[in-house]
Amino acid sequence: MKRYISVIIILLAVCSLNAQPVDTARFRLEYTPRLMSFSKLNQQPDMTDSTTEKVKFDYYITPQRMDATFQPGTISYSKVSPDALEKMYRNFIKVGFGYPLTPLAELSFHNLQNQKYSLGANVHHYSYWAPQIGKEMKQYPNGPMSDTRVHLNFKKFFRNQTLYTAAGYNHEYANYYGYRYNEWPGFNECLTAEEYQQLLSKYPDISDPNRRRTQFHHAKAMVGLASNYVLEDKKLKQDVRVSYDFLHRGQWKDMEHHLGLNSFIAYDSRWAKISGSQCYRLDLNLDYFNEKLFQQKGMNSVLFVPEATAHFTIKEYHLIAGIGGVVDYNNGVTKGTVYPIAELQLGIVPSILDVYAGVNGNAHHNSLKEMLYENPFLKPQLDTFKTTINYINIYGGIKGNLVKKLNYNLSVHYSYARNLAFYRIDTTAFLRNQFEVEYHNGNVLNLCLNINYEVIKNLHLNFEANYWLYALTKTKAAPYHKPQLELTFNGKYILKERFVFDLNFDLAFGSKTLAYDDFFGKYTVQNMKPILDFGIGFEYLINDHFAAFANINNIAHQHYARFYDYKAFGINAMVGITYSFGHESLKAPKKTKKTSSTSFIGTPTF
Repeated sequence: MKRYISVIIILLAVCSLNAQPVDTARFRLEYTPRLMSFSKLNQQPDMTDSTTEKVKFDYYITPQRMDATFQPGTISYSKVSPDALEKMYRNFIKVGFGYPLTPLAELSFHNLQNQKYSLGANVHHYSYWAPQIGKEMKQYPNGPMSDTRVHLNFKKFFRNQTLYTAAGYNHEYANYYGYRYNEWPGFNECLTAEEYQQLLSKYPDISDPNRRRTQFHHAKAMVGLASNYVLEDKKLKQDVRVSYDFLHRGQWKDMEHHLGLNSFIAYDSRWAKISGSQCYRLDLNLDYFNEKLFQQKGMNSVLFVPEATAHFTIKEYHLIAGIGGVVDYNNGVTKGTVYPIAELQLGIVPSILDVYAGVNGNAHHNSLKEMLYENPFLKPQLDTFKTTINYINIYGGIKGNLVKKLNYNLSVHYSYARNLAFYRIDTTAFLRNQFEVEYHNGNVLNLCLNINYEVIKNLHLNFEANYWLYALTKTKAAPYHKPQLELTFNGKYILKERFVFDLNFDLAFGSKTLAYDDFFGKYTVQNMKPILDFGIGFEYLINDHFAAFANINNIAHQHYARFYDYKAFGINAMVGITYSFGHESLKAPKKTKKTSSTSFIGTPTF
């Protein structure tokens, strides 16, 4: 029964399916496939590996020695064609003439450039012979002056040493013109010529031309031997020099002999493990002076100054440590002292800012030669020559380069010295126009600023300022003829390698002098007028041999005086010409045959 029922159900299902109608539909669509543009993601994928696995294993490497041999190869040098010899320096002849009545002549000569020797000679003359000009200066007698100098030098070059010598002669001439006509007793502008001559005969200091003149002759010679080693050479280095000076003071017959020995011995050592060096140095300076005045017994002085120092350099650090001493024998009296030598320099900013500080001492003899070059109006038969000794000198400062090619140095010095020399009016002189030397002990403070700036290639500027403060131990003593503030400047500009312009000035303020006060009838300390000296210069390089120059000095026309009542002559000028020779080659280069060649734009020629 169940079988029949199942068959009936299946038949009914089939019949129902065949009874439904089937419809078919077809569609036609217009479709073109294309790629779409999408914006790029600017985010880097972050893939973090969270699984860390540490691998541990034991290993051992057996050391082995490897022999490596090295031998530098031979470097083949290239031959250089020999050049024609040229002069080491340009020889020149310079002549000029100035207002008022100021001749100038100079000759300079040097030898050829070579490796065996060098020699040179220089002759210089400058003088002033004009009478006084201007209402103010006509109150003074004529003040001619003359400066003549001859200098010779020779050097002989050896493999490790250099032998050098020099000799010279100087003649300096001037007049004692530092007095006014109306200062003579009995002088009157209404005097006749006969009365004037009678008045002159009473005063030989005025009437005798030899007594109005001051001059001296100076002969000098020097020979030395110096080593040629550089810092890196671990060799013993030395420089030993012996010099002799003879000075004769014209009609006054004052004489001075000076024999000097200046030497040092040094040894430089380079450290192997530290970037630096060290130098051990010994300086020995010995000077003998014999001053002999006319018809008087000679005075003998010996000055011995030894110094032993050690110099250390480690990168930006520089250190100096040592000790020095002074032994001074002066006319039977011996004195001496010992002073420390130390200096520390630290480069805060290398080549831009360096800080330094130190302490030392020194000594020098106030010889007749040294003082006459500084002040030619000293009185004759000067009988006091002492040695100035700086017992202690403490200094410090900063230096470096602010910008490219601008160097600066700002320093301060404080010292205590014995026998500081100052020039004071000789109160016994009839015309009060001569000076004697006065010595004092005291403290000296000096502030110094120096700036050197190369603005551009052809513009150079140099400025220096000094401030001096003296504290002398003697009551009512003053630093006569020593300025309190000094300012100097020099600027040079070269235009198109043919025109040279020069500007300079020299200023000084705060000098004092001992002068006679007519109102009080005695000598008092007085302030001197400031020094205001401005000058300009011009030079035109005509060609390789000729150049023309012109200088104007004391443009402000100031009758200033560096020493009391010795006034400057006011504005003065000079023009001249320079002829240079000796720079040409000694032999002309060989002529080469001309060959045709193709040139290209931008191809350099040599």
